[in-house]
Amino acid sequence: MKAKKYRCSLWPECSCAYHWNNWERIFKEGWNPDQLRLDFAEIEIRNMLDCVARNCPDQQFRQHATVQLMHPVFNRRCGRSV
Repeated sequence: MKAKKYRCSLWPECSCAYHWNNWERIFKEGWNPDQLRLDFAEIEIRNMLDCVARNCPDQQFRQHATVQLMHPVFNRRCGRSV
């Protein structure tokens, strides 16, 4: 018997949903970060996308996050390579 996959029971009230909406708003406002803030944003967004791709109960969000994680910017961090 296969174990049931975990799905976040807090969505859309979880921190990932908050960050999903927050980063979208920030980018729409024309954010112009320095390198340190950009590095932090990449890590935070990657962590959020990873959580959404694995745990979100909404299949459309999981699929969108999975596609976003395929972007090369997320493969150059944390020692990962394509």
